[in-house]
Amino acid sequence: MKNKLIWICGFLTVAILSVSGKDKSQIVYPSASISAKMKKDAFAVCRNLEQEFELIDYGKAIERVHLVLTILEDNGNDLGKLVLPYDK
Repeated sequence: MKNKLIWICGFLTVAILSVSGKDKSQIVYPSASISAKMKKDAFAVCRNLEQEFELIDYGKAIERVHLVLTILEDNGNDLGKLVLPYDK
């Protein structure tokens, strides 16, 4: 009886999580939503920037960067390269 209950709970959990997942084909940051003011004379538009810095130990840290950049023209291609300098 316990095994059946565990299997049913596991199945329901997987079913709920699979239904609630995001559609991968959905565009999260559509370029059509950028206002004309922001597009004027711009090579690229920064849509979202999140930085997280976690100090692990003395001399050890983790930096996470999530950047959403919409490149509007070929001149902005260099802006699509993320460079994070570091030093020992």
